[in-house]
Amino acid sequence: YNYRRDALVHASHELGVSRRVEVLYPSHSLTDQTLLCSFSIRPELRETEAFELLSRARMLFIAEHREWFSSRLVVEIQGVQDEDGSVPFWDSLARHFFNMDFETADQYSSMLSKTFIAELMPPNPVYVTLLTERAQAALGQCHPLTKPNLELLLREGFHAGCYLDIFDAGPVLEARTDTVHTLVTSHRKSLHGRQDEAGDLCLISAGEGQAFRCTLARAEETLDDELKLSVSAWKVLGKSAGDAVRMAPL
Repeated sequence: YNYRRDALVHASHELGVSRRVEVLYPSHSLTDQTLLCSFSIRPELRETEAFELLSRARMLFIAEHREWFSSRLVVEIQGVQDEDGSVPFWDSLARHFFNMDFETADQYSSMLSKTFIAELMPPNPVYVTLLTERAQAALGQCHPLTKPNLELLLREGFHAGCYLDIFDAGPVLEARTDTVHTLVTSHRKSLHGRQDEAGDLCLISAGEGQAFRCTLARAEETLDDELKLSVSAWKVLGKSAGDAVRMAPL
């Protein structure tokens, strides 16, 4: 459940003038698409390679289980939130229909999905001009802490569409699954060993379902679709010589 941002043109034939007005429409259009959920990482690891590992490992999981996922991917990016915890968009609109603050509503959403929002919010379009100036400025803007993830997803081929998060009006990114950068550039290889840790740093995954694992390691490709990898990395993946793995350049 999201808002679709669109524009209407109001025209007065008598006065010979027209005016463009932005409107938010309640929408279920993204219901059947695969939603990538958020992940948590310790603050000291946010600007390290571990951040890219966590974000892109999801893409390698999709590549290995492609039939489990829809033709399009969606990511909801956290929107603007003030230092005191207040959320301009929520405070301007949704709090008038809910007897709860933003944090409580967000917790309910994580447990119950956003269905309860759809049941309590009016189904009518919302004119953007009726929102406070701070709420209008927050439309489609991301929280500063989510900017690295936003930039990484943009590099993956995602783009901001016309949809906004129902809670904080953060941007909703979309992408065609089969065009995501990690899926396109990842390849299956046969695992072989080496003693040193030479080669290029890359993402390497193995296993299916709950046994799926992904790591960062230095590896060397051969012309025979083999991937030479240190034995220590084998242990992380839980694989041995000759097993199939998937790799993607970092």
